Amino acid sequence: MGDLVIKAPFDGLVADRFVNPGEYVRPDSRVATVVQLDPLRLELSVPENALASFGVGAEVKFHVAAWPQETFTGKVRFIGATVRRAIRDLLVEAVVANKDERLRPGMFAVADVTLGQVALPAVPREAVRTDERAGNDRVFVVENGRIEERLVRTGRTEADIVIIQSGVRAGERVVVKPSATLRDGQRVQ
Repeated sequence: MGDLVIKAPFDGLVADRFVNPGEYVRPDSRVATVVQLDPLRLELSVPENALASFGVGAEVKFHVAAWPQETFTGKVRFIGATVRRAIRDLLVEAVVANKDERLRPGMFAVADVTLGQVALPAVPREAVRTDERAGNDRVFVVENGRIEERLVRTGRTEADIVIIQSGVRAGERVVVKPSATLRDGQRVQ
């Protein structure tokens, strides 16, 4: 009678079943795939140049397509021993708590890993003028009593603030709501 029931060594759900009731199975037969929903493992591909500032215990934030506005978190548990030669990255595994079981094994995730902190200037979203045709962003800075138009590289946008990765230094004065007539070199008072 003990051979009639197959028990998994952990709680989970059956993802795939490879045999039907009443079918003969041998000890080496594949019967089912059982998945654990809490905790989940998140597999990441981390570039080798990020390894110096990355380690076990680092926090990983990620998004999934099912809930694009929600941020999930996990902790790095394992870092691969070797760099994969073809793509120069390491396999990293993070553990993710999934108490509400909304995340499912096999979901594709886009992860953000904090590799350190850098102080960058931020400006109001209204201060950035985007040129769709040229594909660039511009900010007007007040420098020596004149308007200076600068190309900037923007980063993350949070609420109504845009992080500026290059093109503006911290402490510089920017025009918050540039008018359409504002031009490089104009005098300001």
